[in-house]
Amino acid sequence: VLKQAADIIATAPASLELRRMQMLTEVGAEQNTMTIVMLPSEFVDLARTFARKSVSE
Repeated sequence: VLKQAADIIATAPASLELRRMQMLTEVGAEQNTMTIVMLPSEFVDLARTFARKSVSE
C-alpha cells in the first residue's frame, strides 16, 4: 500500500499537497493538542532530490 501511494505521489506531486490539506482538516475536526508544523513543498522536493541521488550512488 505504501509503495502504491509513493508511486502516485511521484507521478502527481500535487497529490501530496492535497493529502496534507486532508490531514489538516481531519486533525482540526478532533479535540486534541497536536501541533502541526507545515514545511514548504520546496523542502519535500529537496528531500526527494537527495533521496534519488543516494539511490543512484
